[in-house]
Amino acid sequence: MKMQDPELVLLLNNSASAQLKADALSGSFPDKAPTEQERAEAQRRARVQEIFDQKPFGGNGRPMNMSLCLELAKLDPALHAQLEANFRQSGPSEDELLVQQAQRKAAHERARHESQLKGVQLAQAETMRRRFR
Repeated sequence: MKMQDPELVLLLNNSASAQLKADALSGSFPDKAPTEQERAEAQRRARVQEIFDQKPFGGNGRPMNMSLCLELAKLDPALHAQLEANFRQSGPSEDELLVQQAQRKAAHERARHESQLKGVQLAQAETMRRRFR
């Protein structure tokens, strides 16, 4: 009985969750126990929802979680593909933004250094010009 209908056994032993008790009292408790395949599918859907809620592709300052992405790809390839497409369309990732920022900073530093070098060269040229007048 425990294998075929564990929810019924929990109700009979008075160890069921509040949700299960409420379902039984409201009449929404099924007359027939779900099959093993239906249980597995319900567990898979619940896990997919958990992963979806954790935003595996990141967002709101959260980094991408590769292990959750891989698990989602295994459990629901269509949803994974849709989320990945949305992620790709959303623009550059945080890593790409950091690289762009570093490149801009390096270009600014290079320009500043070149400007200083040119100033030193002009000062040296002016000094040489004054000496040999």
